[in-house]
Amino acid sequence: MMRSEIIEIQMIENFQREDIDPIDMGNAFVDFIKVKHSNADFDQILNNVISYGIDPGRVDNVFASTVDAIVKSSGKSMTSIKNILTLLKLPKEIRDAVKKGLIGVSQGYIFAANLENPGLMEVFNAILEKPVTNAALTTMLKACTKVKRDLSGMKPKPFAKYYPNLRAMKTAIEKGALFL
Repeated sequence: MMRSEIIEIQMIENFQREDIDPIDMGNAFVDFIKVKHSNADFDQILNNVISYGIDPGRVDNVFASTVDAIVKSSGKSMTSIKNILTLLKLPKEIRDAVKKGLIGVSQGYIFAANLENPGLMEVFNAILEKPVTNAALTTMLKACTKVKRDLSGMKPKPFAKYYPNLRAMKTAIEKGALFL
C-alpha cells in the first residue's frame, strides 16, 4: 500500500469520528486534498471547493474526484465543507475558541463571513466576556462596519443656521428690494 493511500484511509477515519471539532475537520479536508494536489495552497483549495460547489465543471477532474471523495467519506454537504474550510481563515484566537467550544460553530461562520470587519477582534473579545445570540453577533458586527465620518478635515460652520436668512436677504437686495 502506498503512503498516499494510507494517509487517505487515516483521513477518512478522521472524517467519521464523532468527536472531531470543525477546525480539525477542516484541517483534515485540506490535508486530504493536499495528498492529491501537493502544490495547492489553502486559498487555491478554498477557491476550487467554492467553484466546485457552484459548478463542478469549473474545476479539473482530479480535483472534482478528490472533493467527491470528501463528500462521500465525511457525509457532509458541499456547503458544510465550504463553511468548515472558511473557519480556517479565522484569526488563531477565534479558531481556538471554536475548537474549544467557547463560541459556537455557527458564530465562527459569522466571523468568517466578516473577516474584513475592522471591529472583528473587538466584537470577538466582547462575546467571550458576555455570550450573545447569533442575531446579536451579526448586529454587533454590522455596527462596526458603519462608516464613521472623519470630521477632522471639515471647516466649522458656526453660521450655518443663518444661511437661509442671509440667502433670502441677498436675493431681495439683488431684486432691488430695500429694507428700510
